[in-house]
Amino acid sequence: MNARLSKKTKPAPPPPPQQSPKNSLAEQAENHKHNVM
Repeated sequence: MNARLSKKTKPAPPPPPQQSPKNSLAEQAENHKHNVM
């Protein structure tokens, strides 16, 4: 039972490093749009 609980509470693994730059770029573009508006 403990193993089950630990598995359920275990957080999801972080996204791959390849997606990090893409996400940051998308966030920057969104922020820029908001700032312009």
